[in-house]
Amino acid sequence: WGKQSSIDKSNMDFVEKIFKTKGYPRKSMVGEPTNTTAWYVLQHSEKIQQYFPLIKKAGEDDEIPYRLVAMMEDRYLVQQGKPQINGTQGQSYSDNRGSFIWPIENPETVNESRMEAGFTSTIEEYGNNLFGSDFTYKVLTMDDVTEE
Repeated sequence: WGKQSSIDKSNMDFVEKIFKTKGYPRKSMVGEPTNTTAWYVLQHSEKIQQYFPLIKKAGEDDEIPYRLVAMMEDRYLVQQGKPQINGTQGQSYSDNRGSFIWPIENPETVNESRMEAGFTSTIEEYGNNLFGSDFTYKVLTMDDVTEE
């Protein structure tokens, strides 16, 4: 993981320079799919909080797919130990915890939220894509996933 961490840091340093000098590399500036490259770098970093407003604005302006904004917001909420909105973040453990979708703020309306954000699959379908066809989505609370 040391080499990957070094690559990730280098990529984030490069993306940060772009953010600071040009803002988010929007579809209207760099075309598709290049407009999502910076998103992928940021999504796998510890700097979501710092740059999420740029991502949100790009999504609102249709410069990146809004589902990417929703995924990043979910990731940020999970990093903070909070329930997510669209159910895009899961966890997988090799012990008795197994695999699960991180708790969702409003699980009863998550599929509507997902469709509004631009996702084409239900939470149940997404869980199967993420963890395999034998996965069954279960509604979990924060108490279910946090250690006492």
